[in-house]
Amino acid sequence: MEALEEVFKRLSFKTIDLEGSTFDDELTSATLFDILDYYDTCERLIMANNKSINTFGWQSLSKFIRKSSCLEQLDLRGHTFPEFIC
Repeated sequence: MEALEEVFKRLSFKTIDLEGSTFDDELTSATLFDILDYYDTCERLIMANNKSINTFGWQSLSKFIRKSSCLEQLDLRGHTFPEFIC
């Protein structure tokens, strides 16, 4: 994740496509969304068919959505949302 953060420090992105990605531990998705939230450089985020987002990840994603001034499109196709995040 540190290498990815270095990229976000220096560049802005129109699209970040992580469709079908898997995160290998509980905090990876949460850390990713926290980084996106901090640098706020992504206009379109594709997270479709990504089954490994856990509770911490969904919480961080919702914070990112609320605070982002750049995000225009979020693709979450293929997700079912657990009741406990509502």
